[in-house]
Amino acid sequence: MKTTNRKFLAGILLVACGVYVFSLPAAAATNSNLSGTYFAGEMRAGTEFVTSLIQYDCDGNGALTRQILAQSAAGAAGGADTYSVATDGMMSTTGMKGVVSPDGAYFVINSTATSNYPYMQFAVKQSSGMSNKKMTGRYAMMIYTLSDPAGLAGMYEAVCDGDGNMTATLIAPGAAQTSLPDAISGAYSVSGNGRMTFTQTGLTVPDQGAVSSDGEIFVLVGVGASQGAQPYFSVGIRQGSGMALSDFNGSYYYNEYLAESYGTEFTGYVTNAGADGAGKLSIKELYDTCGCPLVSRSLNFTINPDGRVVIDNNRTGALASGKSIFVLIGYDYSNAAFLGIGILKSTDEPDDGDPDGGGGGGGGCFVKTAGEQ
Repeated sequence: MKTTNRKFLAGILLVACGVYVFSLPAAAATNSNLSGTYFAGEMRAGTEFVTSLIQYDCDGNGALTRQILAQSAAGAAGGADTYSVATDGMMSTTGMKGVVSPDGAYFVINSTATSNYPYMQFAVKQSSGMSNKKMTGRYAMMIYTLSDPAGLAGMYEAVCDGDGNMTATLIAPGAAQTSLPDAISGAYSVSGNGRMTFTQTGLTVPDQGAVSSDGEIFVLVGVGASQGAQPYFSVGIRQGSGMALSDFNGSYYYNEYLAESYGTEFTGYVTNAGADGAGKLSIKELYDTCGCPLVSRSLNFTINPDGRVVIDNNRTGALASGKSIFVLIGYDYSNAAFLGIGILKSTDEPDDGDPDGGGGGGGGCFVKTAGEQ
């Protein structure tokens, strides 16, 4: 069995016990929550790091088709498949598990088969009547890529002017800790159905993605490998205002993609995650791709008024103003890096049993890692 240092939350295990009560939507999810057309960004490991934009067409009754719209290299495959959505929103399809949001506007899904080459997708539902104006303001833009010899993750503050111009400045980590560029700029374009492109200054092949109907969330993947550009996967969350600890309160499914050991080992995770609205995030692993023992742990966090989530100097992220989605990144763990996405559950009645440690009305013992300062 493969082992891992689990550098997302690595350290000495300390046990902390408590009882938490999390707020949840009231309506149970069904297959009909996943209905219509979605645009999904994907990242996957293999002989090289590959990113793709995939179109999903879901019939609301358990059948879907995938169509590859753009890729940095050969990776994902299209075709027909089936899916199911549990009452709490957990989404399952062949070899993958994740969660669809209570309103059906987003989903995140990871591969779950034991493999050193996992993949993860985040999807935004197709919209109508969209334009560049919908994508206006400041966004926390979390980026993940693989650059020889290690995984890289960072947070940019991206400013979109509503007229098709984007500038992004690296704010975490500092330039001395990563080979990510200090700044990114270019032109973006949002089509009527929410699909977007972003052409970086100096390049000609546009990156591909999609924007949510309210302009709050976007997914973007770099597919310009043919012109020497590094493939990347990113999720942007529009910055809020006046946000506080109490805003991060709920029971989520959280999917994560981790590279470690200088980019030679990759792991995908599907977990329960519960935020108590008072600064504690509890994690319980449900599935991984490394065949490792599943563990639980808890973290302390703070929330900035703009929605930035801060765990420590190496782990940060953002919470959407609607509170249904959060994104975390981690970096500088002996050349390890991760990106994870959490989506609020529809109910707290999962088919796989009590999500002890992941939220709900129950209590439990949560494993806390040293390094949570």
